[in-house]
Amino acid sequence: MPVSATFGLDIQFGASSAAWTSASADVRSRPGVRIAYGIAGDGPLDLVAPTGTMAFQLDNSIKNSQGASGAYSPDHASLRSGFAIGVGVRAKFTYSGSTFYKFVGKIDSVEPMPGRFRDQSVSCEAVDWFDDAAKYKLRLIAVQTDKRANQNLVTVIDSMSKKPTASSLATGQDIFAYSLDNSQDETTTALAEISKNVVSELGRLYIVGDTATGGVLTFEDRHSRPKVTTISASLANNMVDMRAARKNATVFNRIKASAHPRELDVAASILFTLQGKPQLSGQTCLVLTGQYTDPAQRGSIRVGGASMVTPASTTDYTANSASDGTGTSLTANFAVTASYGGNSVRYQINNNGTSSGYLTKLQARGIGIYDKEPTVSEQSDVPSINSYGESVLEFDMPYQNSALVTDDAANFLLANYKDPTTRIDQIEFIGNKSDELMRAGLQVEPGDLVQITET
Repeated sequence: MPVSATFGLDIQFGASSAAWTSASADVRSRPGVRIAYGIAGDGPLDLVAPTGTMAFQLDNSIKNSQGASGAYSPDHASLRSGFAIGVGVRAKFTYSGSTFYKFVGKIDSVEPMPGRFRDQSVSCEAVDWFDDAAKYKLRLIAVQTDKRANQNLVTVIDSMSKKPTASSLATGQDIFAYSLDNSQDETTTALAEISKNVVSELGRLYIVGDTATGGVLTFEDRHSRPKVTTISASLANNMVDMRAARKNATVFNRIKASAHPRELDVAASILFTLQGKPQLSGQTCLVLTGQYTDPAQRGSIRVGGASMVTPASTTDYTANSASDGTGTSLTANFAVTASYGGNSVRYQINNNGTSSGYLTKLQARGIGIYDKEPTVSEQSDVPSINSYGESVLEFDMPYQNSALVTDDAANFLLANYKDPTTRIDQIEFIGNKSDELMRAGLQVEPGDLVQITET
């Protein structure tokens, strides 16, 4: 028996704290709404979802809910108040008394169609929280000791200005002795750091919808998925399309997994030394960033730093009226404040005196953390190699310090990928055909177990 669900599109016109306002009446039914989210592949290292997207069109003619042509054109005099790039948007479906929030994100692009006699519409694309994570650069997060992957995820997310709508983070199986020590603030994004934690756990990270808020960031530890036994939906010969294939490319019969035990200084060493001698006029301030490097190979190999020492005058910094240090000491007039992170330091240097002076020395001391000699665990299956040819999978677990864990991971992946299997890449069904199919389309989310039968 045919069924139907009611679609809704809400927008936060204005600030991110603005109320959700329905724009459903202005959504064009053609070409419709296209939503994509979740982990895109099923390979052994497809562990973190890409940015989720939603594409839709809004009515930009005088027939829209605002009764104004150009209501969704950013440069038009009739632009709807609060409509702009970056505002929140969400998609929801209401069926049988329940509302399912299938996408939460922000508008990333707006493309009005020009021309008075053409189709007066605006094409919009929205992105989910993963887009923010892919752009945000880490800033002065301290080295983490004896933390699990989920704890590190919280630390990284808490440092961001944009948070996911909600989170559901499983407890990681492993405790990492040291983590967030081998990142680089100037280049490492939140998503890159999050991904390092996920692969070190061999877990998964993605966003799911729900009936409360949608946009739930979800982390699986590596034991989560094998424990799922409840079937969320069963599709049996009622799909309209399906893509299933058995390929040699999905076989991996030699697995190499790398662990990264750390080496630590026994006492504080100099991890950064300022090169150059900047001149500060009286009553001025200078802000600069220093990057930790291996003292034995100054400036060439980045390292982590812990137990950093508060800068001490004359020991860690000096100032002088002459750049070569032969003039009058002005160290007493200078104040240096350090904000230490796990791989770099941010200094604020104030010349509180009235005379101009040179900063002739500046250094950062702490316990260096070195990732020098990774260990590789290797497992292989000779019968598979003989039958299908050798196919090597190499993967890095940057925060694993135990070769036993990487060996177990290599064994697990070998058992699952040494033989070819039929993999279903895609199925297509029409939810409106029955209650069963409608619920399958609305209730099932990434990470759910489904049963598929095709005679």
